[in-house]
Amino acid sequence: MGGVGVAILGVALIVLVLRMLLVQAVARDAEAAQMQAEFGRGDLMPIAVDIDVMPARRKMSVGELADRVGITPANLAVLKNGRAKAVRFATLAALCEVLECQPGDLLRWESDVEVEAAAGG
Repeated sequence: MGGVGVAILGVALIVLVLRMLLVQAVARDAEAAQMQAEFGRGDLMPIAVDIDVMPARRKMSVGELADRVGITPANLAVLKNGRAKAVRFATLAALCEVLECQPGDLLRWESDVEVEAAAGG
């Protein structure tokens, strides 16, 4: 196969990869739309993460907590502000170990009624 044939195969491979990435992006968008319709909160989940209280009780900064848990302060902020779509059990276990608490001390489920009441609606 000549140089032109190899170039055509290369372009075809790139097109195939781009199509796969597009399909994945569309699937993620559909999942986000389904979550929004299901929970009615945009990208917020009905699981609230209460990480603020426990470090404060232990006089621990957010930076120190992130360092001891082994995650970045930015990822800890994503957990704290309710924008996380998932949390690894290993991360949850590390948070509980460092903060000397149980998962239920950090996670709670909020009904739509509680969210509306907290928002003043």
